[in-house]
Amino acid sequence: MFRDYFFNKQSEQSFRLFKIIKSFDAANFTVNKLSLIVGMGYAQTYKAFRSILSDLVTLTGKQPASDKEPEFAMMSADVDVDQYQFFLLRKSTSFQFFSASLLNDGVDTKEFCAVHNITLRTLKRLIAPFREYLQEHNIDIDMT
Repeated sequence: MFRDYFFNKQSEQSFRLFKIIKSFDAANFTVNKLSLIVGMGYAQTYKAFRSILSDLVTLTGKQPASDKEPEFAMMSADVDVDQYQFFLLRKSTSFQFFSASLLNDGVDTKEFCAVHNITLRTLKRLIAPFREYLQEHNIDIDMT
């Protein structure tokens, strides 16, 4: 449910690839095989793979010896699919906005946008799906 409201295209792609990679036998995993399975070009798949490795550095504190496929098995050994999904959720700008709004007495939207290097228009676009969900349940978020 929350992925529908908070994940952007890149987060969804990273999560999808992470699940697929975790299901591979680490000894037989290659980015080329992954690109064929998911139907993406090699360069796009490699970029997504590098992004996942970067996320794993943040999650685990481990530094990969290289950006090769065997590093993924070592880096992701202690990270399950649910942990990675939660990491991506917390990384989401829209989730951070709602989290800050609900945990504090509101959020200065101009300051939030400045900190996240986005415009107010972008913030409104990012939070629209969850805001609409809240409005369906008679909860309104004032953006002023």
